[in-house]
Amino acid sequence: MLLTALLVAALAAAVALSGIKKKPGFGILAAVLVIGAWLWQEGWDFAALGLSPPSSWVNTILLGLILGLAIQLLSTIFLEPWLETLTGHAQDLSQLDAVKDSWLTAAAALLASWVMAGFLEEVIFRGFLITTLRDLLGGGAWAAVFGLIISTVLFGLSHGYQEISGVIATGFVGLLLGMLFLAAGSNLWLVIFAHGFIDTAGILLLATDNNQPLKTLVWKDSQEE
Repeated sequence: MLLTALLVAALAAAVALSGIKKKPGFGILAAVLVIGAWLWQEGWDFAALGLSPPSSWVNTILLGLILGLAIQLLSTIFLEPWLETLTGHAQDLSQLDAVKDSWLTAAAALLASWVMAGFLEEVIFRGFLITTLRDLLGGGAWAAVFGLIISTVLFGLSHGYQEISGVIATGFVGLLLGMLFLAAGSNLWLVIFAHGFIDTAGILLLATDNNQPLKTLVWKDSQEE
């Protein structure tokens, strides 16, 4: 129990610091090492992270596709431009500027997003953080809510390279994914696919120069100001 608490604290510090320092790769690497140590302690029980096979892979993938596209479009059209107007700071997605150069670059970014974000971030922020925090607090609804809140805050902070509007928007998406994880009975696969399709839609919008036009559909006047 004490070792688990220390590992959770170390992971939280690593992902928060990496976001503040705008070095997300450091946080992901540190988190993978922490979770590896935890899995070793747990006898390599991957089911404890929510990685048990779903009852239907087809239904899980299709539902993940629907939810992922819906979340990305709602975020792009409503949430992100509203936050940019509210904070006065545009979301910084410059790390993905290269996807506009060629479809090969976009394809590489898509592959990386499925591995780094769709899979690893879900294992870190939902599968590990929510589960371990809930268990450390004895289980139950309030323990799950506490785990959800902490994972949401850390998920947002880990994206500090996207500036304040990006941190808040990402945190909100993380909240939705965390709620989905709990609603799915702590099975991680639906959330992995939803996250993967969120990032797929986002990268394709950037690659085709449709991200900004969508942002101005509702908040056109504010964006022009």
